[in-house]
Amino acid sequence: MGFGNEAERVFDADVCVRELSDNIKTFDSVPEFKNVAFPVIALAGGKEQQSVRDSVKKMAEINGNCKYEVWEKAAHNIPPMFSREFNSLIIKTARTIT
Repeated sequence: MGFGNEAERVFDADVCVRELSDNIKTFDSVPEFKNVAFPVIALAGGKEQQSVRDSVKKMAEINGNCKYEVWEKAAHNIPPMFSREFNSLIIKTARTIT
């Protein structure tokens, strides 16, 4: 018994986003990212390497459902050090889905 086409597409898109964010895949090896149909938030800290900041920008360029932000005062510590702002962004994004 399968999940049906829609559930399988959502699962595949979720795996695609996780693989990209975990540096397992590259944009070239996961062309399906451009078709991810749910909101994606790509964040980087302004104190991170330029390549990290560039990659979140590229994610947004590839997929119109991806929003990117570079938080200038952050490094690779956005969720624990900026939890209030991070949670607010998640809630704001979640409200756009319904």
